[in-house]
Amino acid sequence: MSLESAVSPRAALDGVEVRVSATNLAARVATSILGDLGACITEVSATQPADLTEAGAPTTPAGVSLDWYGSTGRWRDAPPNEASMNAIGGAALGQYTYGPVPAYLVTPFAQTAQGLLAAIAVLARRLAAAYETNDVPGTVSTLQALFSLQGGAYAYGPVPDEVRWSHTPRGQWPSYATYKCSDGKWIFVGASTTPFMIQTFLTLGLDEILADPKTHEGPRQMHGEGARPIWRACEAAFATDTSENWIRRFNDAGVPIGPVLTVEEAIAHPQVKAEDLVDDDFRIHNLVRVAKQSEGPVPPKGSGPLPLSGLRVLELTGYIAGSYTGRLLSDLGADVVKVEPPGGDPFRALGYGFAGWNYDKRGLTLNVAKPEGRQAILDLASVADIFVTNYRAESLEKFGLTRDHIFEVNPTIIHASIAAFGDSGPLASLPGFDPIVQGFVGVMQRQGGDNEPVKTQMAATDYMAAMLAALGVMAARTRQVEEGGGYTVTTSLLASATSLLFEPVEAIRTGRAYVTGGYDFAGPHPLERLYQATDGWFQVTTPVDERDAHPDAVAYLEGARADTVAQAIGRLTAMGVAAVPCTSPLAMTSEPHFDDNRMWVRVQDTDLGELTLPAPVLRTTRPNGRPPRLGESAPLEDWWAAVAARRAR
Repeated sequence: MSLESAVSPRAALDGVEVRVSATNLAARVATSILGDLGACITEVSATQPADLTEAGAPTTPAGVSLDWYGSTGRWRDAPPNEASMNAIGGAALGQYTYGPVPAYLVTPFAQTAQGLLAAIAVLARRLAAAYETNDVPGTVSTLQALFSLQGGAYAYGPVPDEVRWSHTPRGQWPSYATYKCSDGKWIFVGASTTPFMIQTFLTLGLDEILADPKTHEGPRQMHGEGARPIWRACEAAFATDTSENWIRRFNDAGVPIGPVLTVEEAIAHPQVKAEDLVDDDFRIHNLVRVAKQSEGPVPPKGSGPLPLSGLRVLELTGYIAGSYTGRLLSDLGADVVKVEPPGGDPFRALGYGFAGWNYDKRGLTLNVAKPEGRQAILDLASVADIFVTNYRAESLEKFGLTRDHIFEVNPTIIHASIAAFGDSGPLASLPGFDPIVQGFVGVMQRQGGDNEPVKTQMAATDYMAAMLAALGVMAARTRQVEEGGGYTVTTSLLASATSLLFEPVEAIRTGRAYVTGGYDFAGPHPLERLYQATDGWFQVTTPVDERDAHPDAVAYLEGARADTVAQAIGRLTAMGVAAVPCTSPLAMTSEPHFDDNRMWVRVQDTDLGELTLPAPVLRTTRPNGRPPRLGESAPLEDWWAAVAARRAR
């Protein structure tokens, strides 16, 4: 069976009406994508019940409300803007900087992710509305979205991981960083695993680095003062040739790499054009695609209380994006089995982070390169409801596990795949990681402004690609329970990175300027800036149209460093200017506001001990399943019994 064309041109959400009263960025992101999937978006006033509202506005019985900080706690009424939320939520102090300072993030990561999560929640609450108990929450906060984007970074265990927050804006390690080439252009090398790292040094002609046995322990061992000679050697090597030539050489070597572009360069790039992510009117679309591939019976709607309760998900993934897709589907009630190769997921080396992406799953170790491993995947896929993969197309072809192979054994499955750059265009076959696509779409250049590009701490495009994939699965399921059949869901890291461009692309379309950053960027205005006090940092925010009304506050802030954070906030509040403290990412678990809003889940891991991880956004009950252990093959009697029953039919 060939999957080159769908059996029906009908959009997945055709016939679904979504009433919207919210107008903020998160709502615009959510409605844009839901509308792109075929939903009829109806704008209503803030006094009318809606399926997507801002906090305090009436919702429909299955509606979703958007708020900033949660329904309770000391920061419930903090300033409703991304800068304040980043300060409270640890992102400002967590961002990589050259000095021991926080940074003002110019890209609205959390609001964009909130829009994606809200879109999933809208569909999830609709599907679960028929159940006696609907366990999908009716509120999604921007702070929750930030925690979701930090699903691995905000994973805490018995041993503090200070190295995680001590990297430079160039990157974490010499093989995973930005470099300036002889033509003055910047590139990002994404060699995050040991094989990629070794190939990087060989491609650069730095074989001597590999003579040190310590380098073979992996790129994560190359940090601090001991790594400086390696950084300098790599910088000197890249400076000898143009970015175009280095990209060609690294592509030939199979090492992930990409150019650091401006937003304008990105939206004009042939790859973005081939994937049709930004149209000629500068509107972002096609971030996730859903297509019906086969006819089939209407499946049972499930037993609740979650929309995917009783459904089986087979996850053949690695790294973050694919793994987090499975996590989101598990949050929505699915029974997720994660398949790993004998050596384990390459990102198991990240320890606590792996737990954040994979808790509440069952594990299975298979060598899919062997006939028996391939057959086991096909057998399990034959009884799965959903199949998730972020393996490269050429790998799936080599293993005999392409979409065609999966649909051949299960024509009514929902098949979700995540690529790096998409399924078409000049870069479609290339590998890629989060910072490569962040650099590609202009996020790094935008944060760095006229200075060097800045690698952001958050692997935002990984998590948002997972959100797009989960949203596509929910859209496919919405259609499937009405008319049956099998569906493909496709998205990419490039698509998720493009979702971060709603604001700058709109500015380009209307001829306005958009905010850019700079070296250890503190903010664009004295009343929209990060400041240091005697005992920490605080963020000041003021609406644009009020910034000229507070000269007394501007004058005070010139000497605010002599006060404590609490004193500074008190004095600014008395002047009518909002300010909040910056939370250290190393102190997140002791901030009471996060516990007050049930933003953590505690998981007991056999190997790692008790872990504190970001709690699910898409369910009210808390899962208690740990992440699968390396080499584990969980009991899957229920799956294998279903396989046997299918064969007997």
